Amino acid sequence: MGIYDPGKGFDFSWNKAKYPIAIIVIVIAVVLVYSSVADMFRPQALYVEFEVNPLDLTQDGPRSTVISVFVTNILEGVAKDATVRVSAVDAKTIIVYPQERVISTLGTGETRQMDFDIRTNPSEKVYSGSYNLNVVFDIAGNSYEKEVTLIVKAA
Repeated sequence: MGIYDPGKGFDFSWNKAKYPIAIIVIVIAVVLVYSSVADMFRPQALYVEFEVNPLDLTQDGPRSTVISVFVTNILEGVAKDATVRVSAVDAKTIIVYPQERVISTLGTGETRQMDFDIRTNPSEKVYSGSYNLNVVFDIAGNSYEKEVTLIVKAA
């Protein structure tokens, strides 16, 4: 009557275990796909786009561009005095106006667009290359930050 007697003991076979294992693997895969897809459709707190990028200074045309900053209150409740700041890493060459804007109230799920003028400094030599801009959105004690790149083609 021991476990080593014929016909006794732990009867394990892969044929019996493959269906429960397959179900567990499928459930894990569905959960991972759902969480990935849900993140794709969740609104972003901060989104940035350029009106003109690259900025071509070699031809007649605009010598400045507009950066549109879209901010969304993804928090619960109405937010008061949310702040959006845009600054150039190379502040000597790139001018941002205005550098800061304040939203007095922003409801849950509400999105606002704010435009900032980006231009080269006429009193500085501008070289072709990439110029980074920092965009910061402060709302209800939370801070969201994004770095974007403006490409300049100079003579």
